[in-house]
Amino acid sequence: MRKDAIVFAGRPVAALCSSRLDIEKLVEISKKLSTHGDVVLLLAPKQGMERRLLPAFANATVRAKERMSRSRSLQMEMLLFACGSMNIGAALESCGAKNRNDFIVFASNRKLFAAFSKETGLGVMKRIKLKLDFREAGDVATTELAAQ
Repeated sequence: MRKDAIVFAGRPVAALCSSRLDIEKLVEISKKLSTHGDVVLLLAPKQGMERRLLPAFANATVRAKERMSRSRSLQMEMLLFACGSMNIGAALESCGAKNRNDFIVFASNRKLFAAFSKETGLGVMKRIKLKLDFREAGDVATTELAAQ
């Protein structure tokens, strides 16, 4: 393994979820639990989003490590890559979770997902299998990852 390779501390997980809490409260809790290296991100369940999650997380991590982030948080950087937009407002409007009955939760590791689930009372409707597929992930999400 290369000395400068990105190594994830835990296995990222994602699921299609629902909650009784308002989406604003869920976002607030996700921000509270997210730290420099760990992230909980809530996304709209758009077509093809599952294929963009892992590349977006990897790219956001690379940008943070190299201090090249466009935003101040790993959460927001990942959202930009997952949505394929470098405009924060457009990314939030397009891909941000809006409905408490149907949204995707991405967490950088299982422990963080469990903590978020416990604090929010999440209902997990479907686990999402995360895999890295360069052909399907989208040009914006894979450009920097492919250069590593």
